[in-house]
Formats: sequence, C-alpha cells, structure tokens
Amino acid sequence: MILSIEFLKTFLAAVEAGSFTQAAAVVHRTQSAVSMQMKRLEEEIGKPLFARNGKTLSLTGAGELLHEHARRIVKSHDDAVTVFERPALSAKIRFGVEEDYASVVLPRVLSDFALSHPAIRVDVYVAEAVELKAKLDKRELDFALCTEILDHGTVVHRDPTVWATSPHHLIHEHDPLPIAVYHEGCIFRKWTIEALEKQRKAYRIVYVSTSISGIIAAVESGLAVAPLGLSYLPKHLRALGPEFGFPLLPTARVIWHKAGENHLRESFMQ
Repeated sequence: MILSIEFLKTFLAAVEAGSFTQAAAVVHRTQSAVSMQMKRLEEEIGKPLFARNGKTLSLTGAGELLHEHARRIVKSHDDAVTVFERPALSAKIRFGVEEDYASVVLPRVLSDFALSHPAIRVDVYVAEAVELKAKLDKRELDFALCTEILDHGTVVHRDPTVWATSPHHLIHEHDPLPIAVYHEGCIFRKWTIEALEKQRKAYRIVYVSTSISGIIAAVESGLAVAPLGLSYLPKHLRALGPEFGFPLLPTARVIWHKAGENHLRESFMQ
C-alpha cells in the first residue's frame, strides 16, 4: 500500500472544510476531482473514510485513524521538502562567543543550525568581549554573543553575577579577601573591584586569568573567591550573597550583535 501525499492533503482539506466542495477551493481542484481522489484513497485503504448524512461530512472509524496519521505524514513530507528545496549554499558563518557562554549556548545553537543548513560551514571564534567587538567592527565576524561591552544589539539573556567559592574551604572569610579576576578591561573585573571598594571591603588580587576555566580552577582549589555568571556556575561550587557580607553584583546582559544584514546570519540567530 502506497498512500499518495496529494490524496492525503486533499483528505485533510476535506476534513477541515467539512465538504468536498469547500475542500476543492482549498486544493485548487474541481469538486469532482476531489471526490475521485477520495474514492481512490478509500479503495487503497480498503475501508470507507467518510460517512455522509445529507450535506454533512463526518469520518468513519477508519477515517479518524487515517486523520491522525495523515497529519503527521504530510507535516514530515513538507518539512523534508523545505530542507531539500533550500538552495545549496557554500557560504560560511563566522560566530564569535565569549568562553563564559560557549558551553551554555553553542551546543543548542550549532545543533539547530546544522539541521536546517547542513551544507553551511560554521567557524566559531572564542575570545573576550573586547576582541570580539574589534573583529565585528572589522567585519571579521558575522556576529557575536558578548556581555555588556557592545553598545548596541539585541539582549537575549540576563545572567545574575554571583560570588563563587569552594564549599570545602573558608577562603571567603579571609581578610583581606583573596579574589580571582580576569585581566584589565574585563567587565566582570570592573564590577568586582567597584563593588568591593564601594562597600569598603578589603581585598587582594591573588589570581588573574584570561579564561573561565582558569578562574574556576582558582575557586575550586580554595585559592580565591571570584565573580561568575549564575548560568555557568558549576554545581559543585557555592554562591555567596549579602548574608555572608558580600556586595550584590550587577546582572550581566548577554547581547547578540551582528555585523550586517545577511540571510544566513538571520537564520543562525533564529
């Protein structure tokens, strides 16, 4: 048994419209052509699909069962056609992302894009926000996901910043407070120092890293306390709040920024 997609689409139109006459207008065929297609579909199935009571069109048990399957079959067919009719493009997308959000964002974004654009190459560049912005300005990236440093773009996520410490050490009780920070120019370093100085809390920088993995390592080892985004705070670390005498830190705005208009860029961002 091979069920025609065309007949299934006509069948669904007839069910929705409630009559062959109205279904004919939907599928752009004559009423007699619709009737003929439904007769052939019933012959293929081997059972009547419609129960006719005067002008009222209703489904038989077999019709109800086919209706369930027909919707799924037609949708799968149309989805496949959409994918394979899309023009083959040999272009590539150049995507920049901060390391902080690479593990949080990349798996989902890359998976979704690969399904809809299997022929497109994606070049991922992981760097700090300042460097990503410079590459965007030079059109060396198509778009980037950054925190705060970009002065325009689309805010896609707000991520609270928390003080992270090791649950196995009491480093957060030391005075002055040992902190691990990123290098100069990082927004998180700026927020950390400003918050501590505003509260007049003594601190000393004991560890500087250019990577999130380096910062986390310092916290895990009990070497220092550090600011981390809540969305990527490892479960085995502990977040400290005002109840421990720590100042509140700003919420980071995660921003999409694109270099210009482009069909592929729009598809990737969706």
